[in-house]
Amino acid sequence: MKKAAAYAAACDRGRYDRIYQYILFRRLEQTAEHEFPALAVFARLSTEFIFLQDALFGFDPEHLRRWSEQIEYSTENVSRLLSSE
Repeated sequence: MKKAAAYAAACDRGRYDRIYQYILFRRLEQTAEHEFPALAVFARLSTEFIFLQDALFGFDPEHLRRWSEQIEYSTENVSRLLSSE
């Protein structure tokens, strides 16, 4: 966690705000199936995952692309993550 703390002190926080907003925006179409707080938590945890990848391995746009490929564009994965089961 020391790496994450050091990275947080030096990184562009606006980048992660924009990533969070993008992820949340992409999930808004699911408000009929999932409550908004669950979508906001999904966006926050996804952003934190991408942040930790950058903190541990250095900033790389590939981290966001991989997350998007494996999670965002897999409706099965998103449904599993948003479900309470």
